[in-house]
Amino acid sequence: MEGERRLFELTRGGRFTLLSFGPAPAIGASASGLRTLHVVGQPAGPDDVADTAGHLAHAYGATERTLVLIRPDGYVALISDAGDASAVSDHLAAFS
Repeated sequence: MEGERRLFELTRGGRFTLLSFGPAPAIGASASGLRTLHVVGQPAGPDDVADTAGHLAHAYGATERTLVLIRPDGYVALISDAGDASAVSDHLAAFS
């Protein structure tokens, strides 16, 4: 994503957003409409979010396995430090 933006701007839009601080997880089909943003040091793709100074990772205490699911209203729904994609899928299935 080009230019500086606040996390609120990146996650608005009335849908769940997943922040992935490592490799993209495989989320079940029930997660249609889920937007996944990859938090990286240097962006290479359209869904990469640059965190060059590590502020976002620090705010969530994130490692390369951390997944943060943000609800459509902007609140954090789930944080998985183990990179548990099934926990994300299960949480989203409750809203399907």
